[in-house]
Amino acid sequence: MAIFWGLVTVGTYLPALANQRFYDALLRAKENAEFVILSGLISLVTGAASLAVEHRWEWGLVGVLTTMGWVNTLKGIVRFFELDFARNAVRKTNDHPLLVYVYMSLASAFGCYLLYRGFWT
Repeated sequence: MAIFWGLVTVGTYLPALANQRFYDALLRAKENAEFVILSGLISLVTGAASLAVEHRWEWGLVGVLTTMGWVNTLKGIVRFFELDFARNAVRKTNDHPLLVYVYMSLASAFGCYLLYRGFWT
């Protein structure tokens, strides 16, 4: 599961961090209800699949992966009920782009760590 979540995390944040056009397009897409519904469905499916494979509350990597599964499952469900939440979040991030880049950098680094753990340990 570390490889799965590492690829999802790096594949999500690194392109937005490295390519300004992709980042801008992603922010514009998050303002469309269709994108919010589709991303909610993807979050729900990936989170549920992750929990089906690994669901143990314990300290360490397994607990982190379980938490990531639950967070994505709940994020998907919340997006179905609150379509405007993602749109409002995009508007707020436009006010603090530095924080967004710091978050994307940390998330990309965490994804690289998960890939390292999954492939080499």
